[in-house]
Amino acid sequence: MAPKLKLSVRGGTPDQHKKIKSVAHWIISHLLGKRQASFLNIFIVLSKTIDKNHYGECEIADDNVRPREFNIYLAHDISPRILTRILAHELIHIKQFVRNEMFDYARSEYLSRWKGKTINIERLEYRKIPWEREALKLEGPLAKAYRAANK
Repeated sequence: MAPKLKLSVRGGTPDQHKKIKSVAHWIISHLLGKRQASFLNIFIVLSKTIDKNHYGECEIADDNVRPREFNIYLAHDISPRILTRILAHELIHIKQFVRNEMFDYARSEYLSRWKGKTINIERLEYRKIPWEREALKLEGPLAKAYRAANK
């Protein structure tokens, strides 16, 4: 039997769990394809809003060289439509890590590699960070495509 995406959700309501699993499976399969997605283990935690204007976060849970395990933290106290969009954003980051487009250097919280180029984000605005720009650009269309495919 072929491996398959492992996805677990903690916190929130049973309806949110069902929706999040549906969204995550659909989006990650579209971003990576079923074969590459099948080797991932994603743990999603729903809790209160992290802080104002900060509704989600993604982190590598295993080796940052070839990551396959990830934690996503999402605010559960936002609308389902916004939650879908925030989840899409965080799943885009997973795609970036898995495809080695983005790499976080362990020696510095401010240094990362983006598509082969070392980037120091210490003085960059959030919207100017290249991987955030890509995630912000793609999150809306991905969320919209999910909704259209799952009416």
